[in-house]
Amino acid sequence: MGIKTNTRVFNVINAIMKSTIFTRSEMRELDIVISYLITVKEDETAKWIEEHKIEFLRGLLEGFEIDNSQNAQLKDIHTQKYL
Repeated sequence: MGIKTNTRVFNVINAIMKSTIFTRSEMRELDIVISYLITVKEDETAKWIEEHKIEFLRGLLEGFEIDNSQNAQLKDIHTQKYL
């Protein structure tokens, strides 16, 4: 079972992991990843990693999955209204 994230965060992390932007060891360097995400205007994902450092590192080992719970979906809808 992977670490659950909202859809947007999952998509960004998944895209980075599939790309050649960072090596596996570089992905564990949180400051580098967060700085990159801020540079490419992915502030939501950068903030999620900053607030969930341990979960992010666990997700690199266990994988990530989209949180499809009703509470997560409602939170996503509420957040999107104000972005």
